[in-house]
Amino acid sequence: MKKICRTLSILLIGVATASANTYYISPLGDDVNNGTTTGTAWKSPNKVTQYAWEIGFLAGDILLFEGNNTFTGGLYFQKDKPSIGRNSGSSSNLISLGSYGGGIATLFSGTVSGFYAYNLAGFSIDGLNFIGSGPGVNSNSGIIFYADISQTLSTIVVRNVEVSGYKHGFNIGEYCPSLPYLGYTNISILGSQFHHNLSTGIFSYGKAKNSHSNFYISLTSAYSNYGDPAVVANSGSGIVISAFDGALIEYCTAYDNGKDNQAVTGGPVGMWAYEAKNVTFQHCESYQNKSKGFDGGGFDLDGGTENCIIQYCYSHDNYGPGFLFAQYPGASTMQNDVMRYNISVNDGRQGSKGGVYFWGGNPFSNCHFYNNTLYADNTTGMIDGSAGMVVLNGTNYSGIKIRNNIFYVTGGAFLIDAGGSTPATSKIHFQNNLYYAADNHYKYKWRGTTHASLAAWKSAATGQEKDNVRELGYEANPALVLPGQSPTLNNTLLLTSSLSGYKLDPNSIAIDAGINISLPSYGSLSAGNLDFFNNTLPQGDNFDIGAYESDKPKLNYFIDINPDTIFTTFGQTTTPITITSNVGWSVTNTAEWIIPTIDYDYSENYIDIGANDTDLYRTAIITIAGGSIKKMIYIIQDKFIETGILLSSPINKLRIYPNPVDEGGTLLFNKPIEYKIYDLMGYEVMLGKNKSEINLIGIPPGVYLLKSNSNELRKIFVY
Repeated sequence: MKKICRTLSILLIGVATASANTYYISPLGDDVNNGTTTGTAWKSPNKVTQYAWEIGFLAGDILLFEGNNTFTGGLYFQKDKPSIGRNSGSSSNLISLGSYGGGIATLFSGTVSGFYAYNLAGFSIDGLNFIGSGPGVNSNSGIIFYADISQTLSTIVVRNVEVSGYKHGFNIGEYCPSLPYLGYTNISILGSQFHHNLSTGIFSYGKAKNSHSNFYISLTSAYSNYGDPAVVANSGSGIVISAFDGALIEYCTAYDNGKDNQAVTGGPVGMWAYEAKNVTFQHCESYQNKSKGFDGGGFDLDGGTENCIIQYCYSHDNYGPGFLFAQYPGASTMQNDVMRYNISVNDGRQGSKGGVYFWGGNPFSNCHFYNNTLYADNTTGMIDGSAGMVVLNGTNYSGIKIRNNIFYVTGGAFLIDAGGSTPATSKIHFQNNLYYAADNHYKYKWRGTTHASLAAWKSAATGQEKDNVRELGYEANPALVLPGQSPTLNNTLLLTSSLSGYKLDPNSIAIDAGINISLPSYGSLSAGNLDFFNNTLPQGDNFDIGAYESDKPKLNYFIDINPDTIFTTFGQTTTPITITSNVGWSVTNTAEWIIPTIDYDYSENYIDIGANDTDLYRTAIITIAGGSIKKMIYIIQDKFIETGILLSSPINKLRIYPNPVDEGGTLLFNKPIEYKIYDLMGYEVMLGKNKSEINLIGIPPGVYLLKSNSNELRKIFVY
């Protein structure tokens, strides 16, 4: 995106020129005074407006209200006769407003705006409190800059202000009658609060997505802007950016917005952009935003956004989705947007909206969601619906990539909900994500069917979790340090230190397991320079999966199991299992009569083996898999076997296990034998003497016959 003019963030009250004055306003003053000393102060905001109209302030003039006092009335500045040519500062010589004498002054403006500048810029507003008569009563804005002339207006600094009781807290926009649509440039809002307004905390608009440029907002909060229950459009958002080409919003907070919104289509969001270009939200927190209708989420890149980024942000406990890509009908081109290295915890508390939501009311393309960590518990704070991770609403999009994310659910939450749709990989492509259901209830909804495993979903979702050469995707415990925590910070400088629960254990399967999206085969995307926790990218041999790039050295992974083969009679038994590993792993069981109580998080593991009421021996396999490591526990139940001991009785017929057996796996016998193995064409493929186990390396998948020296025949299935 275009570089934001960071010098805005250090602008203070404008430096006065030789002809500039400082004007004082005090409850003890008098509007007949000249206002140029504390002893000859003016009394009211109305005097300021009158002077601005009749004479006009010069660049460098300073207006100071006595602190810890309340003044009734609003301020109005305009570029018009008789004060034409005045009431406008320059980027180096602003007209400045603030407080004096210690403390913050309050302007109670009733039903009018607290500060209104018409076709003007070059202002600094620092250390004032603006209060309107209340949301729903005051239909104006606390601070408003409005232009309807085709002229670029430069430099506005709003710092350390508090605005409440209006329709909009801060409002900046242009509505030029004809081309070119020129508006404002070099705008900054720093260290301020916008709360208890009707529609928005901060709002910008214009006739084109590049009407304005260079908007910087930092260390600012927008909260408890509840929305208008009487309108059907969205209202009740925190920060809304539109018509800017170039904006940076960082270290900001939006919360408790939108609770009265009842829109049946578009609804409020904590922070979002629409019809804008090159907008970045980063290091922000958005939480507990609500809606009685649609949306009510944390962050959103909406209709008409291009080349916008949301990164290093924390969304939690919102009614709507934590992160939203949405293109509404009638919007202009939406493309090339990115959301990366963010954390979502327990979002989508209402209406099954998920951690990230994709909606195409109009087509949009080439948007990317990668290296995020999303967590959802379906049993905590739910309003209605079901919590989950990824929601796809329709298929009116193309080139959408979802990569290298951790999706972690519990309590029956879904991992993917595509409803009845089946988007092709040309529309939306999942690649190399890690999916984990802590309660072992895996839910992938696709084409109206809910699949209970990653493998089953991939079988139904053609091309998903694949690239051109290999299978991708993991269904395993990511080994997060402390998943489930969702602290409310209200101090975005604490983001990295307060969310360490979403870092990875050094033994996590996600470390170095990410695909490199900067490679041409993945579209040559930029991963950025940092992860959520300000670690440089990458740290190891490769990128990690999720929002954390581990700065710990990569381990040489292993999984050791003892015992790895269990012999048992037909009776019911319980066998303890010891598993030692330095990698996160998951369990797959192949038989209903086996109940493994085995989990990466358990200190004690064991296997319950059900009784066999048949006369047939049976085998089962439990797979312990972590990363590229896969180990098997083989279970053989035979009435001719004492637990753990093979009998030498004449009736001890040849038995083989496991069967089927993995390609390259080991085949075990219940007694040493001499054998030959044939394929179904009758060709001998292997032989041996006095063997109780053989390794099938080099034997391709298929069906084979094993013949012992006592002429016993057994079929072998290799897969």
